[in-house]
Amino acid sequence: MMPRMPKPELRDVVAAGARDFDERWGDGLSAAVVASIARAHQIVQADVARRLAPFKLNTSLWAVLTLLSFSKSGELPLGRIASRTMLHPATITNTIDRLERLGFVKRVSDPSDGRGKLARITPQGRAVVEEVGRASPLSVFDQLTEQQLDLIFRSLSYVRAAAGDSAERRFRGSNASPRARATD
Repeated sequence: MMPRMPKPELRDVVAAGARDFDERWGDGLSAAVVASIARAHQIVQADVARRLAPFKLNTSLWAVLTLLSFSKSGELPLGRIASRTMLHPATITNTIDRLERLGFVKRVSDPSDGRGKLARITPQGRAVVEEVGRASPLSVFDQLTEQQLDLIFRSLSYVRAAAGDSAERRFRGSNASPRARATD
């Protein structure tokens, strides 16, 4: 009879690392938060990348495409796209180039600035946004309740506000979730 192999111990590496950090330098809780955010980011990014891949999109392309689809006119100056997506202007140029090659965006002259360019979403780009949107690219959250998602959002909002994130300065101290603010 073969000896039984012991079951591998399930171990939360983030919690274990936080204990080690705390024993050596203190403040293991902050270390656990940093590691948890980093790991959650990796998990979300992998899920989003998997969902976007059939459309030949990555997260930067998706961010720009959805931003354009949400704009009233379907077009925005490249500089505004950069600031709203928090992407570097050089990244925006490359992103718009790729979206143009895919047929999802078209560059047009900015009528208010003779030298400026606007990125305009095409009908094909709108169709992709709708298809990807219906596919729910953030399915990694499907097992969480609305209250859990709201708690995550609020907690991260405080972190962002404390760091001076411009998007959160307006809501500093606000307990309202994005859904509540959308209906205000």
